[in-house]
Amino acid sequence: MGWIVFLALTFVAVTILSEQAFAQNIKCCIAGKYNGVHKDIASKTCPKPDTGKFIMEIFQDQKCGSNIKGTVTSSDGTVNNFVGTVVAGKGECCNIQGSWKKPPDEVTTFKGTLCKKDKIWSGKGTYTTKHGTTVCNGTWEMSQ
Repeated sequence: MGWIVFLALTFVAVTILSEQAFAQNIKCCIAGKYNGVHKDIASKTCPKPDTGKFIMEIFQDQKCGSNIKGTVTSSDGTVNNFVGTVVAGKGECCNIQGSWKKPPDEVTTFKGTLCKKDKIWSGKGTYTTKHGTTVCNGTWEMSQ
């Protein structure tokens, strides 16, 4: 009789943990198109701070996996391909990070938090663009 109870409890525990893991993956289904704005923070290493609009399109692994990739298209039409990750955050929020490179030596990294409210994802974060000795840090905001 003890084994039957043990097996039943084990089955229930595994089912609950599996459902929680499944819910965790569903939680960060952030794929889609976002409209955003960015603003460089003026500094000694960022001689020409820039502000502008962008469109970010995010694609995600199957079943809302943690790997993301996509494009960031700036208002002047420049398209950058990025790769990154998404992980669950607090509440209805998910943390993203990623980067892209432009020849010959420019690298942009970004991170931030997207939160879901009324079935719409939106969020904000920071970025750093390095190009030779020029380093510009900035902020971004975007929403679906």
